Formats: sequence, structure tokens, C-alpha cells
Amino acid sequence: MSNPSTDARRKTLAAFEGHPWVERRRDWADDLASKAAKDYIDMLPTDEVSRVVDLGCMYGALIRTYLRPRFPEAHIVGVDLMPFALEYGRSQGGARYVEHNLEEGIPTLLDIDVFTATETVEHLYDPHPMLAGVSSALCSKQGKFVMTVPLGHRHDGGDHHTFHNAGGWIDLVSKYMRVLHWHLFNNDTQIAILAGRKDAPKPRTAFALYGFNRPHYLKQVVASIDVMESKEDVDFYYFQDGDVNINSGRSRCSRTIIEDNLGIIRGARTQFEIVESAHNLGGGMQQMSSAEKLIERDNYDVVVGTVEDHVVSRHFLRIRKVLTEQFLWEPQAFCVVNSWVNFMNEAKKRPTMDKYVRCMNTTSPGWTLFRNKWQPVKEKYMPYYDMLSKMDYHERNHQRIHKTFGIRATGHDGGFEWALGQTDMYCVLPVMNRIQDIGLMGLHKRPAINREHIERVTLHEFEEERGITRFVEAPEYYKDPEFNPGILRRPKE
Repeated sequence: MSNPSTDARRKTLAAFEGHPWVERRRDWADDLASKAAKDYIDMLPTDEVSRVVDLGCMYGALIRTYLRPRFPEAHIVGVDLMPFALEYGRSQGGARYVEHNLEEGIPTLLDIDVFTATETVEHLYDPHPMLAGVSSALCSKQGKFVMTVPLGHRHDGGDHHTFHNAGGWIDLVSKYMRVLHWHLFNNDTQIAILAGRKDAPKPRTAFALYGFNRPHYLKQVVASIDVMESKEDVDFYYFQDGDVNINSGRSRCSRTIIEDNLGIIRGARTQFEIVESAHNLGGGMQQMSSAEKLIERDNYDVVVGTVEDHVVSRHFLRIRKVLTEQFLWEPQAFCVVNSWVNFMNEAKKRPTMDKYVRCMNTTSPGWTLFRNKWQPVKEKYMPYYDMLSKMDYHERNHQRIHKTFGIRATGHDGGFEWALGQTDMYCVLPVMNRIQDIGLMGLHKRPAINREHIERVTLHEFEEERGITRFVEAPEYYKDPEFNPGILRRPKE
């Protein structure tokens, strides 16, 4: 069936003026499709978005409700073929409205940061010209396309471009762009898709290693990082805590030990950029300040980190890249948690667990942080951080913190766990043997006696790890307390 002409389409659409289905969208963008689009829109950094286009904008409700508040300084354009809807949009201000038939492509636009199309593409007899135009007009770096469409037959019985399953729409968009994420909503009858240019650069990734006052631990950890695979396109940082605490004036680490640590880092095969703190901060404050540097000032998209007592698998970073690919644009996945197996014989018994993850409402975030979801949790965390920043980390007032925030853990992880619980996001916990905590072996309390054991801390490596390309949610029987106690749960709807 040939596409109708623009005049014919305009005449058909004009007949919808005053139709109840159309009129209810005049000032209302609170439908499920708009909310699904908002999940992706909220992850886009406002300082990198200056040009936004809403395709099939109708009355401009999405622009006024979500796009303009999210990107207050951006130039926003609404595109539609309903003259009466465009006229109303212009009367409300806040954007430029353009009349155009999307079946002929898109208006002449270049370097657009964000395209949106909610409940639009399925109405086109031929969506290919529009998708091709979006692909060409997206900015070359971080441009994104957000679309929502129903699955199956349209409610009005029209002859529209539809698919009965998610795969059809994903395949269609994939012809022109790289699909970054998708999810079903409204009882799995609709799909939201986030896409970008096929030639877009990979996420900028930093690996952060945190050092305190245990050079014997650090030596072993650095040795494991030196033989780690998949280090290309990753920048490595070493954050060394200082000696004298700024609040108490007490020395928490000798200068000699700090120099020993820095010597180990400078002698590593892996090239680290060293960031040395002028004062002693303690674990929580040091990790928070480093995240602010790497995410907010240096604009890394992903921060992978570990501390000086965590020996990592040689596959650790490769698996982190797989998890980033899968969860970076998952709207509710705040971070990926470091996980470890205490006993090597347990790891050997369960090599097939490597392909599973558990999604937890709250748990220690560990360190794979995503820049696009950092801000909401940080805002909740700041009151906790401000209180701890006025204390000596080693002498912090546990009773006061517990009374104020209702949490017993008073380190960095306890604060993030509390903050994360105030949002609708969760942590992703890989059920796998990726990391060995030296402290769990009882060496923290007797490092001098067990120094020779520190040198022999190793991980059981599974060759199957090389073939992992995607993770699935852990089935029920992987929750048994022999392995890792906890409850598999998702945030409440």
C-alpha cells in the first residue's frame, strides 16, 4: 500500500480535531507512555543537552510536562502534522512548533542531542524515512533517541505499522541506530526504546583504587590488577588517603607508609594517575570525594573501583564492561556491587553461578557507579556526608548517626545504603567469583603474623567467564544461605 500524500494525511488528521482521544492529550502527559519515556529522559545530563526535538508532539504536552523542566536552557522543537494542535502548542510557548509529515523524513535538522517520539512511530505507514533522518541528525557524541510504541493491533483498528512483539521494533530501530536499552510496560503491551548513533563512542570509564595504610595488602592488589585483562579504553587512578585528620588533628597514617604505597603504585605495570589527599579522610569520605572528581568534574560515564584489600580476578574488568553494557541505561539500576566468594572450594563448586545477578533494593553499593544515575542518590546522601565530614572517621559518633538516620552501619556504604533506600533505584549484585576480600580471611587483625598468607591470596579463575555476554536474574535456588544470604527483590511498583 502506497503512502498517502502529505495533503491527504493532513486532511485525515484535521478530522481528529475535537476527538475525545486527541483532546485529552492537550494538557496531559501523565500517561504510561510519557512516564516510560521520562525514565530515559531523566538519565540524560542536562549540561550536555542543548537541542531537543519531539516528533509527533501533538499539543506539546510532553514538552511542557517533561522536556522543558528537564532541559530549561535547551532549544526545543515540536514536530507534527495537526495544524490545530500546533497552534495550541505555540500559544503555550516554551518551544518552536513545526508542521511536517514524518513519513517524508524529518525537517532539516543537525546535531540534535535528544529526539523523542511517544506513541508516534506506529501511526506511520512507513517509519523508515523518519528513523533514517533521526540517525543522521543525532549529534555524533551522546545523541539519544527515545521512543514508545504499543505492541500488536492499534485500538482504533487503523492500518498502521505495528509489531506483535518487542523484537520487531528493536530490529527496526537497529537498522538505523544502536539500541542501548528497552523495557516493556503497561502489562507488557507497550515498549520503550532508547537508542543512539551506531558510531557513538563507548562510555568513558575510570578505574579507581583506594589506598590507606596497608602496603602489604596494596602490593597484592596491584599485582592482581597488573594481570587483569580488558584494560584498553580505561583510565586508572590511585587515591591515597592523607596522614593527619583535619577534624581531630590526629595522625592516622605515617608518612613512611604513604611513601611505601606510592612506591608500589609507581612501580606497577599498570599506569595510575595518583591523587593524594592533603588530609586523612577515612574510607567513606575519600571514596565520596573521588566520585565527585571523576563523575562531576572529569565527566567519566562509569567509575569502577576497589580498595587496597580486594584482590580482583583477571576477568574482573571485562565482566564489568559486560555489566555496564547491560545496566548503564537501566533506569533503576544505580550501580553494580562488588561481590566476593569467601572460600575457594565454594567457588569451585559453583562455576555455573557466574551468569546470574541479583537486584537488591539496598545493599553496599561497592564500586561500579553510573554517572547518568548518580545525582538523585547523591542528593539524598549529602546530609549524611555533611555530618560525617565534620568527624574524625575513626572516631565518628555512631549513636548520633544512628539517631539521625536510623542506620547502624556508619561507614560510606551505610550512608549510601540509606540514601539508596530513599529512591526507587536498586543495586545489581553479580553472583560470581570476581573479587577476594583479604579482610574476610581474618588478616586485618593480625597482618604481621599472616603476612606470608597475604602474598598467596588468589582467586579461582573460571575460563567460562570469557564467554559471558549477558547476565540473567538469579533463580530462586541461588538464594540459599550457604552461598549468599539475602532476598531477591525489585523496587515496589
